[in-house]
Amino acid sequence: MISRLFHGSEPAIAQPPATFYNMAQNPCDFLNSDDRNVIADMFAYAQAEGANLAHVTQLAVVLGDYRRSSDGSQTVGGNNGYDADGYRVTFDFKKEEAQIASRILNGSAINSTRIDQGFLRYILHPDHGAFTNIGGIPFLERMVNKFSDEGDDQPPLGSEFAAFKKINFEDYAVRTTNKAIRLPPDKSVATVTNGVWSLTEYGKASGYVIDSATGKLSRPSDSPDEKTPQHSLLGAPATDAAHRTILDALADTRDQPAQRWIWPGHLFKMLRAFKP
Repeated sequence: MISRLFHGSEPAIAQPPATFYNMAQNPCDFLNSDDRNVIADMFAYAQAEGANLAHVTQLAVVLGDYRRSSDGSQTVGGNNGYDADGYRVTFDFKKEEAQIASRILNGSAINSTRIDQGFLRYILHPDHGAFTNIGGIPFLERMVNKFSDEGDDQPPLGSEFAAFKKINFEDYAVRTTNKAIRLPPDKSVATVTNGVWSLTEYGKASGYVIDSATGKLSRPSDSPDEKTPQHSLLGAPATDAAHRTILDALADTRDQPAQRWIWPGHLFKMLRAFKP
């Protein structure tokens, strides 16, 4: 374990929370004493059974990341995204992995396993597990059972774990687009990309014209007494322009993303405890 996870020298147990300063640190540094003991026994067992030790390494890394993020409390679930058209997008396990996850969570071994139960419930929920531990649920089930009170009754690991194949996210998770849930339409009238201003579809439909160099907005129907907002960025309605501050104006000089809605392809970290 020490050679595979810590490059030959076991460090002291690193403490959460996750911050900008420790996100590049080896996640295995955050494994506590109980974690390290059971992971070491997993390595010994997997080696004796002829399994590829990368299966254990992957599990250790995912568990370490869970510890770093304060037992998952700093991690925002990935199933809260929308696609480019504003429709809700969710991800789930494929049928086989979903069945295994259900067996683990509803089986008797979870009550006595040496693997942290909070971690198991966290990683076997698709909000988190669909984005991490990719392809690792079958091996996790075998470890949960082996290192429980039912361990003596477990069959050998078998040849299916003799090799470790990296699985792409697209081949692992099931994506569902919910057409019944959609974000409200964007009311911004202009956007800027690489310093060039342009109107959104809403801005065009509202009759605005824009200077692509300065971003100055106008409408042919404006009277001298009417005030047209000078900049209305993507995500900022034109009607809000009169209430913007100097900081908002300075922010207009930055390039804005060309697309507003995105869907998640990995875990999103909420660093609640970070203090500059």
